[in-house]
Amino acid sequence: MLTAAHRLNTLALSTPESKAIYNDLKAYRRQLADALSKPLMEQSGVAQLEEKANATEKELARTVAGYATAVNQVNWQAVQSKLQPSEAAIEFVHFQVVYPNITDSTVYAALILLPGAAAPHFVPLFEEKSLDSLLGLHQQLRSDYVNDLYAFANRGIVAAELPRKPLPTDLATH
Repeated sequence: MLTAAHRLNTLALSTPESKAIYNDLKAYRRQLADALSKPLMEQSGVAQLEEKANATEKELARTVAGYATAVNQVNWQAVQSKLQPSEAAIEFVHFQVVYPNITDSTVYAALILLPGAAAPHFVPLFEEKSLDSLLGLHQQLRSDYVNDLYAFANRGIVAAELPRKPLPTDLATH
């Protein structure tokens, strides 16, 4: 999916004309996402935004050769159909919290897809602020700091010392 998204961006940004259309499309999709993130009673203009986004995407497909093929993204049902009974697909996502008000909080989550599930499972993981504090991004990053993250002591693991058994008396005298 990441490869398809990268190819799509590359195609869309190939000319100044297609870049302008692509920027319009992204703006419509952002507005649509904001509208859909509100409670149903507060949603307005969703149908019009969907129409504008679809029309803009069609215009982009006509303008850029290869865009229509690249936009054919794989949906979760297609991925699920390829999963074996003991497999799962995990997609990590992040998004800005906009409900009930726009905030500066970014939340990371996982979408877990299991064979036979009615839909992907949404699992919130953490806020970006907690990750920043863990990684110390406000300090100067050092390679020894990153190495320390993987050290046993910092993960709560303590190396056990095995008791030494005395040598058998018949070996100790030889």
